Amino acid sequence: TSYGWDEIPTSIMKLASPYIIKPLTHVVNLVITTCVFPQKMKYAIIKPLFKKDDTRLIENYRPVALLPAFSKVVEKIVSNQVMEYLDKYKLLSEQQYGFQKGKSTQMAVFELVTHVLRALDGSQSALGAFCDLSRAFDSVNHELLLVKLCKLGFSGKSLKFFESYLNDRFHRVKTSNQEGKIFFSDWKPVTVGVPQGSILDPVLFLAFVNDLPQNVMSKLILFADDTTLITTERNPQFLKSSAEAKIKDMYDWFSKNGLKFNSTKTNLINFHTSHAKTNGIINKINFPCVEECQLSQKATFLGIIIDEAMNWQSHINMLQEKLSKAIFAIKTVAEVTDKQTALMVYHGYFVSLIRYSIIFWGSNYSKINSIFVLQKKVIRYMFKLKYRESCKEVFKKNNILTIPALYILEVLKFVKKNLLIFTSSIINHNYNTRYRTNYKYPIHKLTMLEKSPYYMGIKMFNIIPDGMKKENNLLRFVSSLTAILITACPYKIEDFNLELFKKA
Repeated sequence: TSYGWDEIPTSIMKLASPYIIKPLTHVVNLVITTCVFPQKMKYAIIKPLFKKDDTRLIENYRPVALLPAFSKVVEKIVSNQVMEYLDKYKLLSEQQYGFQKGKSTQMAVFELVTHVLRALDGSQSALGAFCDLSRAFDSVNHELLLVKLCKLGFSGKSLKFFESYLNDRFHRVKTSNQEGKIFFSDWKPVTVGVPQGSILDPVLFLAFVNDLPQNVMSKLILFADDTTLITTERNPQFLKSSAEAKIKDMYDWFSKNGLKFNSTKTNLINFHTSHAKTNGIINKINFPCVEECQLSQKATFLGIIIDEAMNWQSHINMLQEKLSKAIFAIKTVAEVTDKQTALMVYHGYFVSLIRYSIIFWGSNYSKINSIFVLQKKVIRYMFKLKYRESCKEVFKKNNILTIPALYILEVLKFVKKNLLIFTSSIINHNYNTRYRTNYKYPIHKLTMLEKSPYYMGIKMFNIIPDGMKKENNLLRFVSSLTAILITACPYKIEDFNLELFKKA
């Protein structure tokens, strides 16, 4: 369990909560009413967290602040109040998907995919700039942050609280050598940045970047410091100049606000259909901070690899590699433990790798089938089946969803959680009809749009009976649908039809 400089872990505080709840409540109320954040709660231990690549390079580490447990209690209460205020008055940009109730990385990817596909379907050219910021959270200017909080309506005592929270902070680095010996640096004052690892830092960062969309007249998709710009033009000849102008606007905003734009890790993609290549119209883009930036064929966006033809092949290649490692781990576990333990590892490791992104690539038969083959392979390992022995009864008996069933479940779950996205497509009838709760498909020209989560969501939602459509409890909806899918055990997406519900 991690802990701050006071060496009091949250687990101890939880155990002591019945005895300290009253004095702790008094302290929290005192902090809020006096607008003074206790000095002892402003000391942070910085633990370098390795990200990837070369372990010898300092830029490959993320500084995580370990704060006192009592500090987190105060921050959590203040954070809830701040987010409630921002949400109530809809002050945060609609293009921001980070750290907000009802929004997620999955929704951000959905927005990007839907926007690009609609542009291509409308005979437009589309270019995406997947931007990288260097040490964004550590570069936040305190004075500028307070000005931005003021513009969002924070004033008087609330602004005084944030000023107290940000000022007079100190930190020191904790690290260890290969022998496990721990080393500490000296305490140093913090004059810039919001502490990564604190509860308030995401809220403060959202406030800091909230005016970015107002300064860049283009489609932006933000997830905290992940910034993606999409430029679309009907005339492909104008796409390059249009993208360069908008990227410059974004770069200027970053510079003005003290954030460092990392052009070497920024990826540019010229999207196109699989049949209509870009024909070399754009090979490179001029950047404000460097002479030029070459276009890429793919980019990683919130854990999902997006490629220029929107066919998900690069992501599937990466996923197959990860799943092969998962299969090896599960096979090893299955050899030395019981089936129940192996199943736990299967769900926690194998399925979790698939579940997050499946709504985007799962509608493609060849893609989903390649993953389904790996699933049947790991099932045969766990249950010691022969190479060509059917897995169907094993799926049913052990309540395991096939990959096509998992896709169907995740798509319908997404629709159910985001009904507002789809309600604009509802079919209106002036008379009673069994199709009155159905959604209509978007008008389109390209078949690739029919594979999108938006189109497939409508298609599958129209299949389920009215009773399930009207179910407001998400857990009950998922439970009912899961039971039907386990019984049906579909091996293809096409197996999902109205007949399944008649048998249920």
